[in-house]
Amino acid sequence: MKVLVSTFGATVTSITVPDCFGQARETVLGFDDHEPYENCPYFGCTVGRYCNRIAKGAFTLDGQTVTLTSTNDRGNHLHGGKVGWDRKIWAVHEHTSTSCTLSHTSPDGDEGYPGE
Repeated sequence: MKVLVSTFGATVTSITVPDCFGQARETVLGFDDHEPYENCPYFGCTVGRYCNRIAKGAFTLDGQTVTLTSTNDRGNHLHGGKVGWDRKIWAVHEHTSTSCTLSHTSPDGDEGYPGE
């Protein structure tokens, strides 16, 4: 198996595995170049910091209402907002032949969320 991951959105761009004849086959829908990922939100990316919708772009945390900066899906906040983690450049901390560790630090107030 071979897995390719881009630092743009911690996006999985390719996974190849052997088929029943031992031939490497692609199993991920994706693009050959980086640029299309910039125009195709959520495609293969690490969706964050919240996956799905937050109703009306607000939630309660420790008794306080947190109002997010965008309602990017019919009045709701979708997948972390207009500039979610799928749009961020992630840092590679370690990679081996069997693993890859990436991280992204979200500053306080990013898309309205508490952070760092």
